[in-house]
Amino acid sequence: MPSAGKEEALFSKEVDEDEDEEEEALEKYISYMGGDDCKEPARAWVDCMVEAEKNKEDMDTKCCQHASTIEKCMNSHRDQYQPLLALATTRREHMRRGLEEALGIEIPKKGTFRYL
Repeated sequence: MPSAGKEEALFSKEVDEDEDEEEEALEKYISYMGGDDCKEPARAWVDCMVEAEKNKEDMDTKCCQHASTIEKCMNSHRDQYQPLLALATTRREHMRRGLEEALGIEIPKKGTFRYL
């Protein structure tokens, strides 16, 4: 089970463009996922992201299936991955509100946009 405080290190507000630190952050993510059921889907997603970046491909398009697999896995182990799930929920809500404001329309909270 992930320990308290790892989320803070994993999701620090500083963004560093140094490749070594980026790789370290990805390894921290894999470590955070632990030896549990979601480690392999997490590794596949990270590998996909690295490959997409290397090949200058769109990460969201290329790796969306991996992201979906991780989300399903984490939802099936909610007690263990609550910090990550809470972040994802907050991010989706923030994106939904931003789109509503930018487009001047109301976007339903669930069901219409899969990745919001």
